[in-house]
Amino acid sequence: MHDEKRFVLYDYLVFFWNKKLWFLLLPLITLGLAFLISMMQPVQYQGRTILYTGDLKGSETDPEVIKHQYKNDVKDNNLAVEVFERGQLVFTVTGSNSAQVNNDISSITKKHYKVLDEEYEEIILRTENGMETKEQHLDSLNKLTALYTKQMKEDTLSPEEESRMTELQIVAKEIEQQIDNNKKDIAMYEKPQKLDTTVVESGRNQKPILALGLVAGLFLSLISLVLWKYIEDARRYRKND
Repeated sequence: MHDEKRFVLYDYLVFFWNKKLWFLLLPLITLGLAFLISMMQPVQYQGRTILYTGDLKGSETDPEVIKHQYKNDVKDNNLAVEVFERGQLVFTVTGSNSAQVNNDISSITKKHYKVLDEEYEEIILRTENGMETKEQHLDSLNKLTALYTKQMKEDTLSPEEESRMTELQIVAKEIEQQIDNNKKDIAMYEKPQKLDTTVVESGRNQKPILALGLVAGLFLSLISLVLWKYIEDARRYRKND
């Protein structure tokens, strides 16, 4: 009896090897059942849109903020937001109803493009307003400089006024450079764009179900063979008892 117990594991391994087809049969059955179940699952649709954010870098381009902002807009569907490459904001809506997916992705695209466009216009407007203020300041400096220049020609300009005129000319040059930079910023600042929107069938999500069926088949094979071997040993023991 002691020797038999020492080789119990070996006996089980030999038994498993003799019944190795069992490890093929049950997994095939469970895999077939899993396939049937997966075919009964509703077809999934995926709506995808890409928005080019241009030079915007605020919260309106942060995926987590955006996802939270539109979480109630997708109803029974799933929303994912990612940033691909430079300035490409990708929205993905997944659901079982093609029309609803299309409606949700179109609605989110329209809403967020409006957010991006308004932020872009706000930045341009602030830059233009700042440039206008600088131009008004520059105009005042030029008028004052012209007055000092006239006094210089009439030889009525005092040394203090001459020094002041030099300072004004330096400040005017700096403001002119700032205005020129603002113009370049406005010209080069990239406007948000809608790049692409698609709704396609993404399948039935079969892989996880099939994988689960295969694992379940292997597990059932192992359990059933262990019980089979145990029952055979128990019967043999009772017969020899």
